[in-house]
Amino acid sequence: DNGDKLVSAPEQERLDTLAQFGLSVNLPKMKTDLERYKIHYDNWFYESALHESGYVKETVDLLTERGWTYEKDGALWLRTADFLRDHFRKQGKKEADIEKLDLKDDVLRRANGFYTYFAADIAYHRNKFAVRGFDRVINIWGADHHGHVARLKGALDAIGLDGDKLDIVLMQLVKLLRDGEVVRMSKRTGKAISLSGLLDEVSVDAARWYFNAKPDTQMEFDLGLAVREDSENPIYYVEYAHARICSLLRTLGEENVSVLAQADVDMSLLTGEAERALL
Repeated sequence: DNGDKLVSAPEQERLDTLAQFGLSVNLPKMKTDLERYKIHYDNWFYESALHESGYVKETVDLLTERGWTYEKDGALWLRTADFLRDHFRKQGKKEADIEKLDLKDDVLRRANGFYTYFAADIAYHRNKFAVRGFDRVINIWGADHHGHVARLKGALDAIGLDGDKLDIVLMQLVKLLRDGEVVRMSKRTGKAISLSGLLDEVSVDAARWYFNAKPDTQMEFDLGLAVREDSENPIYYVEYAHARICSLLRTLGEENVSVLAQADVDMSLLTGEAERALL
């Protein structure tokens, strides 16, 4: 639509136009893929809103007021190493072990005046707890961010919030297998296969079952097993059991026999070994 009018436009205008175009294409695609996977987000929060509202600066200023920052080489640094030492002491770690961790401070504002991703991350979680009133926050991160967990929790403590109310689940990498062989990744990027591409091969329920089974351990996703229609495939086994249960309930209904809703059943009575085995 722009033709060549961006060729002579200022750099920032070109960047803004390209960013808006990317958002207009990618966000609807992401939402469509997630809805297909049975995930619906009530709120899509833009990091830019934190910067535009001044909330990132306000959060960094709060850390400064509490004595957790200092300036060096033109940048503003967070005393991450100090509050991490306190964090590990509370966990019962020995001083000698803490010193071996080689803890380092983090930059919050670069010498060029731009705030770092870590500063925005602290502000975002402050917003969730202090503004939107969440009493518990659960994050899903890639395993390569494990070193960031204690830092963020400590930063929340430093601004007067409870870092222990933040739960972080670290997702491990997934290896796709077909017929015992590792599946080649995307030919286009050479790095990854998309969720939508995976759902073209296996059912949504199968994908959700395998991914949610052990998210914190590296797993092998067997594409062949995920589509097998026998008891070797756990999702097929569960779906078959569900179908049998529905059939039983339908038959009982035809015989005018009512079955209690799950909420009305006292599950605490099911304590026998035979009962547990049946479940």
